[in-house]
Order: sequence, then structure tokens, then C-alpha cells
Amino acid sequence: MALSGCGVASLDLGRLDSGPGADIGVDSALPDRAIPDVPAEPPVSDRPMVDVGPQRDVPHADVADAAVVMDTPTILDVPAVMDIPVDACPTAYARCGGVCTDVAIDPANCGRCGRRCAAGLGCALGVCACPAGSVGTPMDTCVVTAIDPTHCGAAMMVCRNDQVCVSGACVCRPGLTAVGALCVDLRTDPLYCGSPTTVCAGDQVCVVGACADVHACDSFGHMQLCGAACVDLRSDPLHCGDCGTACAVGTLCTDGTCVDYTPVVGCLTCPCPGCSMDAARCCMAPGGGDLPVCVASPMGHCP
Repeated sequence: MALSGCGVASLDLGRLDSGPGADIGVDSALPDRAIPDVPAEPPVSDRPMVDVGPQRDVPHADVADAAVVMDTPTILDVPAVMDIPVDACPTAYARCGGVCTDVAIDPANCGRCGRRCAAGLGCALGVCACPAGSVGTPMDTCVVTAIDPTHCGAAMMVCRNDQVCVSGACVCRPGLTAVGALCVDLRTDPLYCGSPTTVCAGDQVCVVGACADVHACDSFGHMQLCGAACVDLRSDPLHCGDCGTACAVGTLCTDGTCVDYTPVVGCLTCPCPGCSMDAARCCMAPGGGDLPVCVASPMGHCP
């Protein structure tokens, strides 16, 4: 017996006794080292088949049709606000602060992003401008020159305190009459009592447009003598709340108090935005104007 290089015993069968009666095989030659039986590999045709389930026939298709997307989910929740590229805004719109805006009319971005019009100014064709019925001033404000006594007929034309602005012209306040260049109260003024040419005597007073005894004013409970004039302190613009207290330009005498009135820019008839019952009352302009004003009336009514 010889050993191979791999340590496995090999038999030299030529050297074994093979005489009569000798039944020597591999098993008797190696009694202590039994060689296990190794089953031979069956032919491929005899191997068991593995059941892989039913097969589906795949139709012949072009390579372009080979990839078929199945059961694609539908996206339902699309965000309302998306990050729109700069060039995605419509024509004439600009992307300002992440929002597409019409710079032709947006007073916060007039003509270009970030250009904000002054208070009261609108934006038209990309230019800050005043609403219809008003004009701009050097202070970048809008005024209604038809009824504003501080901008009457023109941006910087100011009426006197005994005047109001009507249709762009300074005229006497309601209740006052123009006598030459003056505005007088024919109901109470002893120099123009009842008419521009009637002057009361020195011991008389003017009471409701007539010269009368000094005590005649006492018969009117709400009237009071201020010099030789019998006046109503509740509404007289020349004696508002007290003798000699004349209301300034742009104010009215209401319940004995001079209160501001402001023409409403961009509003042509009451009610107007900004004129609320709590802060100001929307009234028609004094002097017969056909435009509204906001009157800061403490009693909540128009003069």
C-alpha cells in the first residue's frame, strides 16, 4: 500500500494475494476505514422539477413597451402655494416678496417691487396718483379741492375761518352772508341786522334779524348776548360755546364745540369708509356741497 500526496490510501492490487480461497476486496483490505457510499448524480433528465406556480403568457412587445407602470398612485394633496420661479408670473406681473403682483395698480409695489405710494395715493399704470375727484399736493397727499377749505380750488389755497369751500371756491359759512369782502350774520350782527344796510341803535341789540330792546334776548332760553348780538352758542361759528370763540378753518360748531371735518378722498357719497358712528359721522359738505365729509361729531349727528 502506498500513500498519495493527498493523504488518501491507494491500493496496489497487484501485490495482494489473489489465490484460491482468497476473497480479498477493498473492504477486507481496509477493515478499519470504511468508505461511505456516495450516491451518484442522477442525469439531468431524471432530476425532480420544482413547481414555480402557474406561468403567464407574456405577449411579444417592442422594447419601448417592455416597461409597464402598474398601479400608479394619484396625487391628491397639491399645495396651494408653490415656489413659483421668477419667470412664472403672468405678463405685467412681478414677483415681489414671493408673490406675483400687478405692479401697474399695486400701491405697495407701484411700478416696481418695494415702491410704496404715500398714504391716500393710489397706483395707476405704475405711477402713484390720487383717486378720481382729488389732486396731489407737494406733500404727497391727496386733497378734494372742490370742498376742502385748506385746499380750495387748488392744492395750497386756504379759505378764511368764516368761509367754507364749495365747488372749489371760498364762500361764506352757512348762516353767514357776504357783504362786500365780509361774511356777516344778518340774524345777530347789530351792524347788519336783517340786511346789509340796517344798523341798530346804541341801546338796541340784534335779535333774530331785528333790532330790539336789550332784554329781548332773554325771551330765547338758548340765546345769549355777546355784546349787541343775541347768539346761539350751540351753533354760532363766530361764538361757539362762548362769546368771541370763532371756529378755525376746517372746523364746524356742533353742540357748542368746534369740531374738525375732513373731505373723504375717493368717496362721492355717504356712507364712506373711515366715517364710522364711533369716531366720525359722514355728512354732506357744509355750504351746500354735494360731496361728503367726515365730521368728528361728539353727539354722533351732522351739524
